[in-house]
Amino acid sequence: MAQTALIVEDDPSVRSFVRIVLENSRLDIIEAETEGDGWRFFLEREKEIRFVFTDVNLKEGNGWNLFQKIRERSDTPYIVVSSAFPYEKPKDLRLGRFSEFLLKPFPLKSLIDAAQMAFIPLSK
Repeated sequence: MAQTALIVEDDPSVRSFVRIVLENSRLDIIEAETEGDGWRFFLEREKEIRFVFTDVNLKEGNGWNLFQKIRERSDTPYIVVSSAFPYEKPKDLRLGRFSEFLLKPFPLKSLIDAAQMAFIPLSK
């Protein structure tokens, strides 16, 4: 089974940047521009998706909503939620062990480290 990453980002330049970084990790990439498309792609390939990158502010939808929907179904994919605005991380939201918030612009190393976390074997 392929190891897949889902990128949900409506800014083409950010989406391209994230895709290039993840392609270097030999992952299959699925791209979406809206919360709805991201959710649909997640449901279609849930068993394969190990890493999700989503922006908070999407032209259609919200990355936090997508985060919560995915977490209600699965705690397996590593999820990175990103925004250019630090106040957009809800204070009462607990990201958990396999999630993180990256403030844009984030260093390349932060994205690489997050992607690598998705493929560390889970402890038994």
